[in-house]
Amino acid sequence: MTNYKDYIIMRKRITLFLAAFFSLAAFAQTDVKVICGNLVNSNGSVPVGIYAIPLTSDDFQVLPVVINPEIKADNGGTIVNGQFHFVNRNSDRQYLYHKFDMNTWQRIGEAEVIESDFKVGDMAYDESENRLWAYFDEEWPNGIHTYSRFGYADADTKEVTILREGDQIKREMMAVCIGPDNEVYAMDPLSRIWKVDKTTGEPTVFLRLGMKYWIGEGHYSETRYAMTYDDEANCFYITLIPNDDLRSLLVSVDVATGEVKEIGEFQHDEEFGALWITTLSTADIQSVADDNNNSDKAVFDLQGRCISAQNAKSGLYIKNGKKVIVK
Repeated sequence: MTNYKDYIIMRKRITLFLAAFFSLAAFAQTDVKVICGNLVNSNGSVPVGIYAIPLTSDDFQVLPVVINPEIKADNGGTIVNGQFHFVNRNSDRQYLYHKFDMNTWQRIGEAEVIESDFKVGDMAYDESENRLWAYFDEEWPNGIHTYSRFGYADADTKEVTILREGDQIKREMMAVCIGPDNEVYAMDPLSRIWKVDKTTGEPTVFLRLGMKYWIGEGHYSETRYAMTYDDEANCFYITLIPNDDLRSLLVSVDVATGEVKEIGEFQHDEEFGALWITTLSTADIQSVADDNNNSDKAVFDLQGRCISAQNAKSGLYIKNGKKVIVK
């Protein structure tokens, strides 16, 4: 590994990124509004974890907030009272419910194995009613699993109420969030954002985006999408992969006009399992950058685990977002 060369390139990249993204003079401490996202897939190029994503196109890059392969919202995640709650599945295909403290990014308790109907494809927390709105899994007679039920669960008990199911909803619906007027919104791969009635679960087309999204070779795939809503800007932010060129993008959707703007392209085909709007301290972000400048902390195995460079055994690793071989 050419540690010194990689170190210099990465140091310059982080310096330029922070200067442009946060418009700082000498990295003065301030709070900056960003999107945070849980990166769950990048084809092994970028470690799993929480990343800060800029709201503008200027020098579009993402910066890690915390690298942890255990924080992986493959089946959707949401913010609940200052905690990151998410669902994924283990090697035995069991659904697991996780909680992480967003100040320390330490796990809260043990992951809960979900035995009930609360098996989700994506979810969003409605604080006003303490409900988790979600698409719920349903196993068909041929053994295929599909998220063809929609409703909510009590955030404390996980007791599920199904409002619509089967042909009443599109099983391709891929993301859900709480949007304008605290209503429930969802998106499908056919260029539509739906507004979902909280009483009946009936979806009504809210916006048509004019693009189709990649959902894999088959009708059902593991491709991940996420969306969130910014009430100050009155727009949705969505990570998606358009069907025409298969680029991984962050786009904004103006609620008033329906205008879709491409904010930036993710360079490693990153996919996110959850998005939310937040503010981060630039001092905290600079601390992350300083950690990354340390070559002993800038090497990750293919599971996203940070390791010491001198302890890396022969094999394939990720350094500065690129694959490197240790001989």
